[in-house]
Amino acid sequence: MCDDEAYLLELVRYIHLNPLRAGAVKNLEELAEYRWCGHRQLLDDGGLELIDAAELLPLFAKRKMAAVTRYLQFLADGVASGPPVKLSRGGRRISQAYNSALQDEELFDERILGGGDFVAQVLEANPEDGVPLSLPKLMTLVARHCHIAEADLALPSKQPVIVRAKALICFVATRICRLKGAVVGEHLTYSTTAVSRAALRGKTLYEGDGVLQSLLNGEM
Repeated sequence: MCDDEAYLLELVRYIHLNPLRAGAVKNLEELAEYRWCGHRQLLDDGGLELIDAAELLPLFAKRKMAAVTRYLQFLADGVASGPPVKLSRGGRRISQAYNSALQDEELFDERILGGGDFVAQVLEANPEDGVPLSLPKLMTLVARHCHIAEADLALPSKQPVIVRAKALICFVATRICRLKGAVVGEHLTYSTTAVSRAALRGKTLYEGDGVLQSLLNGEM
């Protein structure tokens, strides 16, 4: 899912230059003859029906010939600019690479290129996606993993073990389960800003805790 045309164009360029960057073809001339790529279709040179060219070409220009010319230059610029940011997924780091105005505390999703407002709209419009793990269940599992009472999570505390547990919950809840920071904060006695800051700390803690990762993956 892409927030706006800028993200979409970068994604088109990333996908269509993959055969070249992977070494399947040597240059853009060979890419134009490569069957297994939508690039050939955009050039109106036959090939498989992989993409909706009528949807993409107008993003470059109204007239087809001008659109193809600008598209080819867009690809050439991509080759000249060197290795791209990988767009095999979305999420915070990838979205911020193309829009530096996006803040760390915004809602992000690995399946979506875009910022918090757009991500929220997509998730609200697709409730069937569901939440991988409910917040109460997550709190129970993390509390048990950290050997603390679950009730301690709802109280203000500076005890390292409780601060650690809250950071883990904030990261998993907002970054993996896609829950809103305000909702998480209500359960942990945190402000939305505090949830965002705790999530940043929690990311490092979570990535270094293989036991917790296995535990939560078994529940999601």
